[in-house]
Order: sequence, then C-alpha cells, then structure tokens
Amino acid sequence: MYQQEQRSDSGSQSQSYYAIVFGRDGNKSIRKVLDSLLAQTVMPARIMIIDDGSTDGMYQTVLEYEQKFPHIVHVRQTSNKTRDYTRLPLLWNMGILPDYDYHVIVPSDASFVPNYAERILLEFTRNPDLVVCSGDWGPMNAKAPHGGGRFVKQSFFFKHYPQGYPHILGYESEILERALMGKPGSIKVLNDLEIFHHDALGHSHNFKEFGYGMKCLGYYPPYAIFRIGWDFLTNKTVGKRGALKILRYYVLFRPADTGYYSKFPEDIRRQVRARQKKMLKKMLRQAVQKIWRQINKDRTGVETEK
Repeated sequence: MYQQEQRSDSGSQSQSYYAIVFGRDGNKSIRKVLDSLLAQTVMPARIMIIDDGSTDGMYQTVLEYEQKFPHIVHVRQTSNKTRDYTRLPLLWNMGILPDYDYHVIVPSDASFVPNYAERILLEFTRNPDLVVCSGDWGPMNAKAPHGGGRFVKQSFFFKHYPQGYPHILGYESEILERALMGKPGSIKVLNDLEIFHHDALGHSHNFKEFGYGMKCLGYYPPYAIFRIGWDFLTNKTVGKRGALKILRYYVLFRPADTGYYSKFPEDIRRQVRARQKKMLKKMLRQAVQKIWRQINKDRTGVETEK
C-alpha cells in the first residue's frame, strides 16, 4: 500500500479535480489504484468508480472502499456480461461530473506516485493554455499525454464535448488534436512523473483499436507507416508482433459511415494530416542536416555548425 503523504499546502490545493476509475475484472490491481489515489498529496474531491460487470470480485472490493470513504468514493456498475472496448468512452461518460476544475482518467490497472496530482495541477497553474496533461509510463518517454492518468480541464471539455466523450474510435487522441487546434502548448506529458501500469501492454490490450483508430482519425499514411515501423524497429512500445498487428489492421480497415468505427469530422482529420505532414518534413530535414554534417566532418575533419 502507498504511504500516506503529508498534504500539500501549495497553490494546487485551490484547484479541484475528481477521478474516473473504470474497468472490468481488475481485482488484482484495483486496491493499488485506489490506495494511490487516496494517498495523493492533493486529494481528489471525488473518486467515481465505474465497474463494467466484473466477475472476479472487483465490484465487491470497490464497494468496500465506498463504505469506508463514502464522502469521496462513489461506485456505479453496469450489467454488461462481456468485455467490449467499444464501451470505454461510455464508461468514462458515466463518471463525468460538473462543478470541478479537472477530471483524471484512471484505468483499473494504473496507480500513481503520491505527488502525481500535485505536480500536474501546478503545471496547469503555470500554463493557463494547458488543457490536457499526464505523467508517463516508466521509461516510455512519451511525446503526448497518455489516455490513462491524463488530467483534462473541464472548461475546455464541456465547451467541445457537452454530451461527453465522442463514441468514435480514436476518442483518446481526438481530444489532443482538438486541443492543438487552439494553441500549441495546450497538451503536455511530464516524463519524469511516473505512472505504474500493472497490466503489461500487449497482453490484454486490443491492437485492433490502434490500427482502426488511425484510419478513423485520418492519419497521414506515410506518417502512420513510419510510426508503426518505428515501433517495430525499436521493439519497445508495443513490440514487433504488436506493430505488425497494428499495420495489418490499419491497412485493411475501412471506416463505417456511422457509429463507433466511423470517421471523425473532417476538421479534425485535416488537422491530424496537416500536423503529421509537418512533423515528417521536420524529421526529414533534420536527418538530411545530420547526414550533411557527417559528410563534411569526414571530408574536412571539422564538424559544421548545426
């Protein structure tokens, strides 16, 4: 169990947030998750737990926490009988509350260091343009906020999503693109702020969602191939087998006209393609410059300036 830390008296205490904890059959890790939230130096005002029809005892476990902490922990349960990734945004929406500054998305297999919330809330204080922020999964060195562990500014959320998270595959990334349409500094990941993942990526995660989501969001094809290829070569984020699965799903998938597997609105798709084209051009330019500097160094023995 996480040790209870001294409560912070920093400016982050003036900002309110609540946690949306969701999952199915996560009894092996749910105590670690809830204990880490209750040990935060800046406590959540509410912990909304959405149990998606668990059969492994998770529901009974979270009820224990609700009975012990009735002023903070609130449990809701679905009557679903099977696991279905398409329900995730609906589960998130079951936990959405008004009247708070931020909400944080918490899978039933993710826990946090005690100052996790405090660090992120201080980041929001320093940067008024920031709307989505998270820590990082160990050594991943992510470039954008993760789905689990992300804090979302509620004023931004309700402005763009009055009906809740969109029930379209790619919803986790779409909100980041929507934020970037406003200002470049609107999203951030704190790589030194660790999130603990108790279910290894790739063991029970659905790579089909990754490949399909790229199509729904309108990924620029050269960028999609580059990203999948990089995951394959580095063998870190999803592993070689996972990268090959994502590639197959991306290439073969055709979005539907409506529903969860449909395309996002064209304004977002244009934003995604434009940003990814710009990123590829920048990476190509940097690679050419690096090669040119090496050629000049080999020829003259003197490294040219960057």
